[in-house]
Amino acid sequence: MAVTGEVYGDLRDVDPERAYRRLGQIDSAPDGARLTLVVGALAPNPRVIDVLFNFGHVERLHIAVAGEPHAVRKWVEALRTGDILAGIGRPA
Repeated sequence: MAVTGEVYGDLRDVDPERAYRRLGQIDSAPDGARLTLVVGALAPNPRVIDVLFNFGHVERLHIAVAGEPHAVRKWVEALRTGDILAGIGRPA
């Protein structure tokens, strides 16, 4: 029997500049746990992507992104590539 845990990170009602703090205790989640990241219609947040990608959480957690279809697509792309600008456009 497999046993796992699930952690929620709801970023919908958080100031974008402080959204990464909502994931402050993610280090204590066990390897293999599921992280449900609730983003609503929010564009990818560069600091959140940085925390999840560059601190190894993308590799050790099963991340599911929940929200509006266009936002989920952009967040998934950013998390898969580590590109903090994925889906939010690049300066000309």
